[in-house]
Parts: sequence; structure tokens; C-alpha cells
Amino acid sequence: MEQSVSHTSSEDRLEQQEVRRRIVEAMNRKAFLPAAQNPEDRHDNSLVSSLFSWPVIVWVSECLRASNIPHCIMPGCSCSPGVKEYKQRVVEDVHTKCHLLYVKYQCTGETKGCFSTVNADYIQSEARLLMHFPFVMSKKGGFSKEFMELIHEGMMSPHGLSSTVDHIRRRREKRYYKLLCLFGDRVGQLQLSNRTYLAPSPPSVGQYCSKQNPIGAETMSAAWMQSTNIYSSLCEQVMSSLKVRKALRVDHFVKFCKRLKVWPDGTGKRESMSDAKMLLLVQNEIGQIVGRRLTRSENHDETREILLHVRSAFSGTESGSKYVISDHANGIRNLVSSVFDSSVGVRQDPFHVVQRFTEKIKDQKVKKTLSKQLHDSMFSVDGALREPTQMSSRFLNVVGSISSEDINCSESEWQGSVNSNLKKIERGDLYVEANIYREGGGKDHNLKVGSNYGRNPPMHPADILTLAQTATLCRGIIAESPQLEFVNQLVSKPLRQSAYLASTVLDYGLERWRQICETARFDTQALEANLHHTRQHNDSIKELLLKQIAFTKTGKLSKADFFNSLCLAELVYEAAAGFSSQERALLRQVQTEQKLARRNLSECPLDTTLMYNIAVFSNSNQRLKLRRRSFATLAPKINSIRINTICEPGH
Repeated sequence: MEQSVSHTSSEDRLEQQEVRRRIVEAMNRKAFLPAAQNPEDRHDNSLVSSLFSWPVIVWVSECLRASNIPHCIMPGCSCSPGVKEYKQRVVEDVHTKCHLLYVKYQCTGETKGCFSTVNADYIQSEARLLMHFPFVMSKKGGFSKEFMELIHEGMMSPHGLSSTVDHIRRRREKRYYKLLCLFGDRVGQLQLSNRTYLAPSPPSVGQYCSKQNPIGAETMSAAWMQSTNIYSSLCEQVMSSLKVRKALRVDHFVKFCKRLKVWPDGTGKRESMSDAKMLLLVQNEIGQIVGRRLTRSENHDETREILLHVRSAFSGTESGSKYVISDHANGIRNLVSSVFDSSVGVRQDPFHVVQRFTEKIKDQKVKKTLSKQLHDSMFSVDGALREPTQMSSRFLNVVGSISSEDINCSESEWQGSVNSNLKKIERGDLYVEANIYREGGGKDHNLKVGSNYGRNPPMHPADILTLAQTATLCRGIIAESPQLEFVNQLVSKPLRQSAYLASTVLDYGLERWRQICETARFDTQALEANLHHTRQHNDSIKELLLKQIAFTKTGKLSKADFFNSLCLAELVYEAAAGFSSQERALLRQVQTEQKLARRNLSECPLDTTLMYNIAVFSNSNQRLKLRRRSFATLAPKINSIRINTICEPGH
């Protein structure tokens, strides 16, 4: 990283003699674990004004060796380096800036090169150094790992890094007032013991915050881009491990590239990518991203390259029909047949058919209504595609109901779009006999999708970079969890560098991470021993199952469980989840059937609530938006339906 993260005035720096004293003292105490020496924690006779000085962190990892001298990192050299200089650097923590003290050494061998104990090559040479070093270093500064977490959250947030800068500034101002309280307390204690004591003036909040001013959003962006280079290659590893069993969805996104900016080489300076016109995204049947490229157009050369790239994902898949789903089926039909064999068909994505009509509508309400009607003309209530004859007749009825006053294009263009899509429907481009993939699960995020469908272990909220680092450092030392085993297999293969443009040179160098990830290799002997090893947790699982069976046999239901099943109190999600029309229709149906049964409880809202929730629980149609509802939510709706029914003519 080329930016300087801090500009420190000479009065803010520690004296060189003080730097040397603190480092030597830490060496003698073998203080390997770095801990911030906060001015408020000092209990000596130091000046009260020193409360507003910066914390000091001393990094003396070389004290782990008996000689207090680090190993030389120069290639092929085994000398004992000599001390070159005692160094200090300003680093950014969340609450304050800090002084980081360390030692710079010089090789005593032939190279005579210099290195410091905060150098990336030195830190990555041992696992314990990598894990305990609390900073991510730049060329002239550094950031604490907690600080980098805030930057990451800011980059992922819709508010961006501006809110992160404000958040850090607030935290540092809050620290000022804490120090001011401690200052006042110490001055008061000194005045009690010495009435002639003349207290110094503390710095104002403006003076303190001007020296604690956080770095700007541009530098934060550069730091984040540099520290997350490895993510792209890990994503490539994940995508290369995915499989396509039934369908491959190919889609082009133009709006994405209209706002696209590129930060080359982690400099934090944005450059427009004029040759990237659209994003080409390829997904499998459960929504996992199998491949992606930035393309200049929808020409066959660039599309062919990504199809060839993901073709291996089709190999060894289940028998039966396989499809490539595209937003332009006619345009890629011959291309797909030349890349894949004849068993892979091409179908039109219904979503883009709907989109091509709704984007020609002026009014937002008409657009929303048309979208729903077109969807209903293509899909039945259980989500299955209608047959071409039925779909075409319903499609014509829907588009025929649109007035010429509602469209924002010419009538000839509208009619041309109608005729073109009608031919696709009649030809069967929008129809497959079984369009619902019944492997189970839902869509959320790349790895979470696979977890829901049982294709990989559940990854939980941990990011893949943390898992990759843990899997690499703990390999062969502790028993692997399913998550670490999965990630270990990913990083055991050579990392694939990301290619965002089909014809560009591979970008994103991996020199800084290659040393960590190259150590992960497939150990066949350890695998064989692991397969024959008795699983120690089997007894615990057996005990858990037996306890569950014993509970089931008793058939007893506690008082708390009974009242919980009644759903008397409002459920957690109900405040945010609106009551859908399908839920209202189900409630009407339950009340109607209760009245037809002519039971004593037919007029009881609690009984209606129970019957409603039983119906929701037994529903197997995932297309119906039904949720369990509490008595507090349903009671007023039940009364409202009953009153409306009584007021209707004929009752």
C-alpha cells in the first residue's frame, strides 16, 4: 500500500531514548504478547497532562528465542542478525492512534540486507506471529484488526465508508471525555493533598480530536482492497468445486457495469472500466454462482469462453434432461450445441419475458399489475410452468388488456414484442415438463445455498478467509471440523487467479498469501488413518438419540409447551411480516369449514387460531406465503371477517 496513513508531528513522537528503553524492558520481561500501555493505566508520579498522550504497543516477538535475536529472513542465510535501529510507527486503532515500537535488524551475512519484525515476510514465517500480531501494516503506518473489521463492515454497508469515519470519530471523542474525567479526578486528589497545587490546562476537545483525526475514506478503501485481494481467488476455488445437475442459468446485467469502478493494484484510486459493458453471470439450478465475467457485448466469443470454463461442472451429473436457461435463448442456441452435447437444451428465462413488457409501461401500478398477471399466465399456483397452448392463450389475454395509452413505446414496437415472445411460447422455449428442482433448501449466499441443499457443510457467519487461514494453520494438529475439512480441500489446490475480463491478463497477485496457502496439501496416509479411526462422538450422538426417544415415548407435554403451542403472544417476526392475501383467504376458509361442522367451538377465535396454524404447518406448497400467526394477530381479523360476513346481503 503506497499511501501514508498518518502524518505525525515531531512533538507527538516518542524520544528515541524512550523508545529504546521500552523495547529493552519488554525484551527482558519476555513480553511477547503485545498489550497497549494506556496512559490512564499508569500509577507512577507522571504528569496528569500525560493522560492525553497516545498508548504505546511494544512488539518484541524475537524474545521467544533464547538469544532474543530473530532468525534471518534473507534467502539461504542462517546468520544472527544485528540490531540496526529501534523504530516507532503510528498505527490506527478504533479509539485512538497508538505508537508501535519494534526493532529493525541487519543481516550479518553476505547480503547485508535489512528487515524489521513487523515485515510481512517475517510475520508470515511462523503461525503464532501471524495470529498474535494485532495489526495490518501499510508502507508507513498500520491498522488494528478491529479497525479493519469496521472498514469491512463499512464497505459492505449501503452507507459506505462515510459512516465508518463518523463512527470512529465519535469513538475517539468519547475517549477524550473519559480521559477528561480522569484528569479532573486526579487534579482533585492532588489539590486535597496540596492546596497550593496549580493544575495544568487540559487540551480542548478540538485540539485533542485534531491530532486524533481518523484517516479518510479513500485510504480506508485502499487498505480494504489490499487486504481482500485473496478473496477473489478463494471465490474462484469455491466456484470450481460446484456442480450443475439440471440447469445452467446464463444472464447478462447491464445496469451493474454502468456504475462499475475499478481500484487497480489496491491504490484506492478509481478508474472507469469503459470496455466492460455488462456482467455475464452463470448460476446452477440452486442459485450458486458457477462463473462470472465482465464482457464488452453479448458476442459469442466472450460467452463461449465462459461456457467452456464451466463445462466441466456438467460432467458426472445426474441423468436426465439438462438445460441452459438464458435471457436470449435464440441467440445462444447454436453456441450451446457447439460447446455441450445434444443432451443439453436451451430455454428462455420467463423473468426476462416479463421484464421486456413491464419496462414498456408508463404507470407504476399498471406495471406491477402486468408483472403479476404475466407471471400467473406462465406459472400455475404450485409454481409449475403451464403447457404452451394454455400459456399462449393466457399470455394473449394479458397483453391484449393493455391500453395503448399505458405504453411508453410505439404500438408497432409493442406488437412486435408480443409476436416475438408468442412464437417462443408456442415453440416451447419457455416450457419444461418439470421446472421445479426438488433437492430442497433456499437461496441466500453462495456457500449457504450449498449448505441448505446439503452440498457442503454449513458455514455459519464466519467468512471464508478466516476459515481458510484457520484450516491452513491447524492442519495436522487438531481434528478437523466439516467446515475446516471443506475449506482445506479448497486451498489444497493451487489458487486460481481471477480473470474478470475474458481477454485480459490475469490480475491480483498472490505473493503475500501463497506462503500460507501452499502448505495445505492432501495427505493420503492421514486420510486413511482418519477413515479407520473410531469416531469418539458416536457415543454422545447415541445418548442424545436415546434421550430423544425416551421423551417421545412419555408423550407428556409441559404447561409451558402447551401455552406456547396456542400462540397467544405475538410472534417475533409478525411486526415486520404483513398479512398476505393468501393468509386472509386461508383464514376465511377455516372459518367457513368451522361453521359447516356446527361444533360448539366454531365461534371461538382461539379454536380458529389453532386450526389456522395446523393448516399452515401441514402446508407443503412453498409457493403459498403462509406463516404461523398468534392469537393476538388473528383475533381482530377473525372478528372483522365475521362482521363483514354478517353485513353481506343474504345473511
